[in-house]
Amino acid sequence: MTTFSFLETDDLSTAEIEGLFAQASQIKKDFLQYRYFRESSFSASANQKLLLSLLFFEPSTRTRSSFEMAALRMGWTASFFDGASKEGTSLIKGETFEDTFWTLHAMGPNILVVRCGDELKLEVLKKTSQIPILNAGYGTHSHPTQALLDVFTMRESYSSLQGRRILFVGDVRHSRVAKSHFRLLPRFGAEVGVVGPENFMQNLPANVQQFQNLQEALPWADVVVGLRVQLERHGEALAFSRDQYIQNFQIQKSHGDLLKPTALLFHPGPVNWGLELNPNVRELPHFKMWQQKQNGVFVRAALLDLVAKKNGY
Repeated sequence: MTTFSFLETDDLSTAEIEGLFAQASQIKKDFLQYRYFRESSFSASANQKLLLSLLFFEPSTRTRSSFEMAALRMGWTASFFDGASKEGTSLIKGETFEDTFWTLHAMGPNILVVRCGDELKLEVLKKTSQIPILNAGYGTHSHPTQALLDVFTMRESYSSLQGRRILFVGDVRHSRVAKSHFRLLPRFGAEVGVVGPENFMQNLPANVQQFQNLQEALPWADVVVGLRVQLERHGEALAFSRDQYIQNFQIQKSHGDLLKPTALLFHPGPVNWGLELNPNVRELPHFKMWQQKQNGVFVRAALLDLVAKKNGY
């Protein structure tokens, strides 16, 4: 049997994603009504005590915790390897990331959830791994589960994204979230736009519309996604003025007057408060960041169950 891994949203058909969203909706309904995930929400795999291994070479709060909570509420067990701090691991002795991956692989978890930079080549590991790999954030390349949960959250407000306009604000150049959305959103009929400092706009797809300022971009959008300025990925060549960024691209409560009444304001997190977002945006009715975080558990639970089924668990 061929091992099915999930590295890009393209690994699932649109019909499969629709099915995943339907199950995530049912999981959410069950959870909010009963405060636990009922067995009926899942396949038989939920009761087999599957082991989820989280191998994270980069820090995470939302992605790690939502995968862990999803697994535990499904009746699985979850094991976390902290490759970001390196303390207490052989990484501090010079072990390579690839050797660490194969060490965890040899121990036989049912699914490996990996978050990494460019040190690992997930698409290469996928070819020989006998254990399903889930991409939990891969360098500046992709973050498909974040894109899935974002689209799921958008569709709770807009039943269809056909003709809807999704705007990404800020550090598009380094955003794996934006890059996954560039692949996913057009499949649901959405238009995509970007706005931010010019040197944060590189290698944009042809179907992405670029705006020069917030004043012209915000009224265009049905969903505005603020992006974290990824200072840890910036070199001297990408030095920028914090004051100019705040003046030109920070989203503030006053921008509510430019937004459509039904527009949504997202941010995948973590937020550099006072840079990408002014804290006063939390007062806007458009602000949906906490719904994104909540939905991460339900969408990732549905994805884990789907990957388990596809691998015969």
